[in-house]
Amino acid sequence: MKKQSLTPTLLLLLVSITLIRGLIYASVTPPWWQSHDEEFHFAQIRLLVGQWTTASPLTQDWPQEMAANFAAFPASRWTSASTHQPNLVNISDRYASFVRPSLSYYLYAWPGNFLIHQDILLQLLTLRLVSVFITGGVIIFAFLSARQIFPEALLTQIMVPWLVLFTPSFMIINSAINDGNLTVLLATVIFYLLLLETSQSRIGRRTGLALVLTVLAFWSKSTAYFLIIGWGFLLLWYVWKFGPKYWLGIGVAGIALFLSFFLLPEYHQNKLTSVGWYATGLSLKTIEGAFLIENFRDMFAGYWGILGYFIYRLDQIWYTLLFLFSAVAAIGLLFHLWLWIKKKDPDINKQKGLPITLLFAGTAMVIWFGVAVFYHNKGFSVSLARYLFPAIVPFSILMIAGWQTLLPKNWRNICFLFIAGAFFLFDTLVWLNYALPWYYPFWP
Repeated sequence: MKKQSLTPTLLLLLVSITLIRGLIYASVTPPWWQSHDEEFHFAQIRLLVGQWTTASPLTQDWPQEMAANFAAFPASRWTSASTHQPNLVNISDRYASFVRPSLSYYLYAWPGNFLIHQDILLQLLTLRLVSVFITGGVIIFAFLSARQIFPEALLTQIMVPWLVLFTPSFMIINSAINDGNLTVLLATVIFYLLLLETSQSRIGRRTGLALVLTVLAFWSKSTAYFLIIGWGFLLLWYVWKFGPKYWLGIGVAGIALFLSFFLLPEYHQNKLTSVGWYATGLSLKTIEGAFLIENFRDMFAGYWGILGYFIYRLDQIWYTLLFLFSAVAAIGLLFHLWLWIKKKDPDINKQKGLPITLLFAGTAMVIWFGVAVFYHNKGFSVSLARYLFPAIVPFSILMIAGWQTLLPKNWRNICFLFIAGAFFLFDTLVWLNYALPWYYPFWP
């Protein structure tokens, strides 16, 4: 009872830290160069708002406003980023046409509609604030999910959202304007709902709500495609678990989900289905290319800490330390799974949500690999780690579970406090030693 009474206080504290950190990320970072494609996402939101308002010159004049904003923060300060600066003299359709009806843009456009005549920088920062609140929701459900996995270990529960919160790459994107932020929140809520359902071995309203949220996640961004693979395995488990009584309902739900996968994300100008978009890049050569060690290095670095347009990397020593942290967690996780399968640890036996956690993390990796194959075929070289962020909560749970298994019980809380402090200091170092000197070269 005492631990449950602490839950609202802990949630308030975690969300407060999230909002403070998000505000720092959103306000200190110069416009446009915070995360991948932010200028494109802002353009799409502005164009969507333009469809809702009678301000006729909006779609013609606003790119020049953006150009003036670029002049205030010249890209020459970020030498690596200069190649990504859009051509604002000859405006392309990428910035002048509404081409991707993502659900995320409708969410951002609602507050943007009230700021349409305000300074463009104020609009940008306000919409970034929307992202910060979305991230606060992710942290809430990260903690609630961890509470289901680790019911008897309060500090272990806190470590899961803490690990999410102090992952620089994640917070860089999730405090900027991005159509994937809402997808991360929806996927995290879906994970929590299915965690409750599968741990109780039931099909209830939570499953129905998770199905609806999955369709909305598909509508939001293609990074949610890993959910359909997970649902395939989950529906098969439901059929095996509950038998013919539920077969008709499960079949209808599966067909509806499958159709929504094809219909909702139809954004591409060539009108290919989403499966076709990936299949055009599929060959034995591209599959072999996606297995190159460089791709996994880029994925690892991008997951933990790459600044700006996913181009500015930290010194190698930090990636080495993070690799050691992750490797120890992976070894611990294997031991954790062995104990779980053999039922040798009563605390681990209580963790009924481990299969769904592995399912979410594994299917996210499948989608990451599929995108890596496609981009390798197209000759692009870009970190694709952001495609893993919809499953960042399951990944964090698995890492913490691995560490929990290896740490002696008497020292576990002290070690977790040390790890929490280390990640806080790491994030502070990233900002003071990398972000600020890079974004502001005049920083002493």
